[in-house]
Amino acid sequence: MENTIVEQSKVRNRPIKITDIAISKVPRTQLFGLTDSENAIIQEYHKVLLQNARELCERYRRNDMECAIVFSIITKEAILIEGTQERAVDFSQDREANLFIKSAPDRTLIYMHNHPSTGTFSATDIKTFKDTPSLRSMTAVGHDGSVYVIERTYKSECERFIGDYARLANEYLEKGIINNGTRAINDMLKIASEYHIIYKKGAPKK
Repeated sequence: MENTIVEQSKVRNRPIKITDIAISKVPRTQLFGLTDSENAIIQEYHKVLLQNARELCERYRRNDMECAIVFSIITKEAILIEGTQERAVDFSQDREANLFIKSAPDRTLIYMHNHPSTGTFSATDIKTFKDTPSLRSMTAVGHDGSVYVIERTYKSECERFIGDYARLANEYLEKGIINNGTRAINDMLKIASEYHIIYKKGAPKK
């Protein structure tokens, strides 16, 4: 049931174009346990991420291309992963990125990626987060400069979160609710703290 429900959460709103103003307004988000200088580095990487995403969109003449940056809080190394023409970023298909992520110690990486339609995390994002112990944080940077954050604590119950999400999405499906997966993940993120998962949004600077 989980895979079926997760697929239904991929429905997204219309992607928007990345502008210089959006990049300049990316906020500094306070990630758990990081210093001010480290959070400043993440803010700059979020801007670099949008710049790379814009170049990728221009290359393919479309606004829905995605890319990702993975940053190690231990070694300070960062790698860029470009999405395919099918838009999605899949680090398992990138040999360097896959080795980097799989070989890193638990809770030492920050995975940053862009969301063309500015929405929050998809169930696929949460499942990737659950299945990748080396990720301590995941961020989604909207093309309007907004930033969403989820973070893993030592007590995080990601498996239970995904299980409850799948059940809720299935309930919505049976009730005939449109975009049931998206609706369910949005509702689950509102109570993420009950699963010891940190979730927050940083709005663009005015």
